[in-house]
Amino acid sequence: MGTHIARLRQLTPPVMALAGIFALAHLLDRTELIGTLSRWLIITLSQLAGFTSQDLTDELVIGHIHIPWTRDCSGMNALILLWMLTLWVNRLQLLTWSTLARLVACLPLALLVNLVRLVCVTTYRMVMYPDWETPQLHYFIGFVCLIPCVPLLVNGAAQRSRSFWLELLFMATLLALVSPLVFLPGGTVILLACLLLLPGISHQETSSLNVTVTLLWLLVAVLIAASATESLWIAWLLVSPLFTPQRTYRQPAFWILLSGTVAILATNPNWQWLLLIAAGLHITGLYRGSAAETTDATATRSARQHLVASLASIMILAPFVLPLLAARGHSESPPPRGVMAREIAFNSYQVRLPGQAADVASYWFGPFGDGRHHALTSCMKFRGVELSPAEGESRIFVTEQRWMTEYFIHDGKLLSGYPAYLLSSFMPFSPAGVHLILEAPLHAVGKDFFKAESDRIADAVARLSLASNG
Repeated sequence: MGTHIARLRQLTPPVMALAGIFALAHLLDRTELIGTLSRWLIITLSQLAGFTSQDLTDELVIGHIHIPWTRDCSGMNALILLWMLTLWVNRLQLLTWSTLARLVACLPLALLVNLVRLVCVTTYRMVMYPDWETPQLHYFIGFVCLIPCVPLLVNGAAQRSRSFWLELLFMATLLALVSPLVFLPGGTVILLACLLLLPGISHQETSSLNVTVTLLWLLVAVLIAASATESLWIAWLLVSPLFTPQRTYRQPAFWILLSGTVAILATNPNWQWLLLIAAGLHITGLYRGSAAETTDATATRSARQHLVASLASIMILAPFVLPLLAARGHSESPPPRGVMAREIAFNSYQVRLPGQAADVASYWFGPFGDGRHHALTSCMKFRGVELSPAEGESRIFVTEQRWMTEYFIHDGKLLSGYPAYLLSSFMPFSPAGVHLILEAPLHAVGKDFFKAESDRIADAVARLSLASNG
């Protein structure tokens, strides 16, 4: 009985920290706290630097760069992410006054961090123009800006070991990969799978480092980047030999939970039942203390192992660095003959068919940036627009002013909705295909008409595209 109580006491603070991180992740993009001040600061600094700058409320214009202003830019996300890191690094001393004081201290830090992040994002866009950063890189810039705040968030940070800083970088990378997915289909499942696996993660400073497994892990990163299969980055990170004990590889529940970090499986209702069973087994294992075993940090490491370990440590940043190095140039993919088209950006067109309803607008997006297309909800959220499913519909979305829906043309087929596209384009080196987006004003057309007209337009465009390529 005493043993059970001791284990419960030991597990309670980390569980509370993980629960807090889960709750905070769902507050991302929800509230604007210090947005007005952040906007004023970035405009003032850019003007002092000699750039012509304007604040247009929904976007900032700095020189020739347009930066859409979203709730993500407001500073609330910086505050929430600071709170998340504070909970994680103080998870073993969660219920103390010092931790509470650090959570309060995050408020002024958030403004400074947000300002630095905005400067970094603006600079990146100026250097990489006309490309924009991916949502994952956007979040990662924010997390990197948070790391200098760590000495204020944890006791004795200056005396912390190399393992502490590597685990913190690991956590920042993981949260950066997960955060853009939270509000997408399956996002909550992915977040839960990651949080359940986190307690078993620790930096492996041992002489038992398997060089072959580590080199294979590094090779897989190169293949993921080359094939633009970005949905595998979270799973790749969580199987890192430098952070996942080798005994964990022998646990079936670990691999099942790991599969829950891949969107195509996380959105499958049948697979979710299997994940639920694996979660129960994994939690039982944590309770029994199987994840609390320690490793011999004083063991001697060979020069070869040290070299591989150093390389693997740098590779924590692979999900952000390698896609930039492996970026594939995309040739223009204009709409097919028979479609009236007006180019609005690279590989992006507003298209129209003869006889198309005047109030329904349609857009054709070929591949660009990191290759794969993202879900409509993700694209719009990144631009500050919240989409909600229309009542009784899974493919029709609504804002305060308009209806929206999406289709994909991939491998000669018209696909309705993002899950179908995920399944079709999941294989490595698969082409990105075409993303069709349609919209109409709420006040001008009804839901049923918009749905029927969108289906007709998408089917006609897909037929013309197939005939043109055939």
